[in-house]
Amino acid sequence: MRPGQRLGRSTHSQRPRRKANAGLAHGGQHPQLLLYPLDVNSVPTVKSTTRILLAAAVVWITALSCTNQNQYEEQVARQYCGSCHLFPEPSLLPKHVWAETVMPQMALRMGVDFGKLVEIPEADRPYVLPSLPATSMVSEKEWKAIQHYFQRMAPDSLNVPPVSIADTLRQFDVTALSLSSLGQPMATLVKVDTVRDRIFIGGRHGVLHEFDTKFQWKATHPLSSPPSQLLLSEKEDPLVLQMGIMDPNDQALGSVAQWHEGTQTFTTLIDSLQRPVYLERVDLNQDAKKDLVICSFGNYTGSLDVYETLDSGKYKRHILQNLPGARKVVVRDFDNNGLPDVMALMTQGDERVIVLLNQGNFRFRIVTLLRFPPVYGSSYFDVADFNHDGKMDILYANGDNADYSTTLKPYHGVRIFLNDGSNRFTESWFYPLNGVGQAEAVDFDKDGDLDIVAIAFFPDFRHHPEQGFVYFENTGHDFKPSITHLATQGRWLVMEIADLDHDRDDDVVVGALDFPGTVPERLMTQWMKRDVWVLLLRNKLH
Repeated sequence: MRPGQRLGRSTHSQRPRRKANAGLAHGGQHPQLLLYPLDVNSVPTVKSTTRILLAAAVVWITALSCTNQNQYEEQVARQYCGSCHLFPEPSLLPKHVWAETVMPQMALRMGVDFGKLVEIPEADRPYVLPSLPATSMVSEKEWKAIQHYFQRMAPDSLNVPPVSIADTLRQFDVTALSLSSLGQPMATLVKVDTVRDRIFIGGRHGVLHEFDTKFQWKATHPLSSPPSQLLLSEKEDPLVLQMGIMDPNDQALGSVAQWHEGTQTFTTLIDSLQRPVYLERVDLNQDAKKDLVICSFGNYTGSLDVYETLDSGKYKRHILQNLPGARKVVVRDFDNNGLPDVMALMTQGDERVIVLLNQGNFRFRIVTLLRFPPVYGSSYFDVADFNHDGKMDILYANGDNADYSTTLKPYHGVRIFLNDGSNRFTESWFYPLNGVGQAEAVDFDKDGDLDIVAIAFFPDFRHHPEQGFVYFENTGHDFKPSITHLATQGRWLVMEIADLDHDRDDDVVVGALDFPGTVPERLMTQWMKRDVWVLLLRNKLH
């Protein structure tokens, strides 16, 4: 049909036309039937019929070939991209993110292309190289099929519906605390000591700042590297977990140190840890000596370990997971056999919540409770009984947006997974929250049910920077979110919940680490002028 030609007009305008049926001739709901004089030259021959059949066969074979190729690409993608972790559906990321950042990284990890090695610091390579395959895990044909499948199936962009939350936070008196004497906000931990009425703020530059509960500075304690956790005890000296290097790396420079406050000295208990981020002190083998459970997050490599305390005072390492991304553990007797078990969140690659059931003598049976795609950005979890059935449910946050896919994602947020009583968990609640990094469940209003507080290190800074802190009030059938405009005063990385003023309700202390990244320049400039290290939320209940 020529451009501009009307649909239904014959192209044989030189031929006379006559009406065949008046009932069909005037269009409307029916096509027009036209008859032409018989032209013997137009009668199909065997030769022309053969050509038509051959053309149809070519079309059919081509379509079948395309279908087979599409099926092959999907089969190969699911086979290889679901062998080490849950298969990531192409719809989870835009085309350009798959092509520009994820696929080049996968090419390195699958041994297809080692060009990315030049981006890995030389000091990290001895740790990274053993984790990579010596030869390609896939053929060139298979790799091209994987690439083409994700490009063909992925969307051009993700639909992230805007979520507006009212500035109606009434549960807390909120203060944004400027600590200009400390310089640019670089908090790596906050810890409240309710016994001695003091607050600690760890700094990226390897320091531990000490304040009273009114945030009057008391002292600054130098450390060997940035602290990620401070364990306090009434009967034992504090333990300080130090990361080594905070930024993504695999170097074994982290440590656990015992802090002797009387002499202001530190004794290293365990060293050569790969970017450790979480620590628990618990007697796992019931020998009256506290062992240490350590999450060595690492980057390409890392581990989840138990360090058994020996009679000599030294430690023996037991590897629970020889994988990177161990973020947090919760230790308690989950199977009621009298021995403490370890529930852990693994967040790099194979993102999972697992429970390691203690069989005695540092032997554990591993059960995967929840599993997520490798682009989910798992960031935090905790356990709590949300529905009052005596079973521990899981509160889960996913919003880590610092790796290879920094686009906003509609599946980032806070979730509750209910326990059916047999440690099978089903999602019962989800609230989308861009870049959420931590969520905690506490009954802040003392009405008998659990509320939730959450902080986001990667919120939508351009449109909703106030969603860096959100309070979810449990209304009995749902959670009502509210925010404070003061949350725009920093980039919130760490959070601690404690009764600061001993008035029988829980307060919240949030610490800022003001990195630029995806932050608009105007917002970053505002932060640099004010140096707000802490968002302090005092509960108004009492």
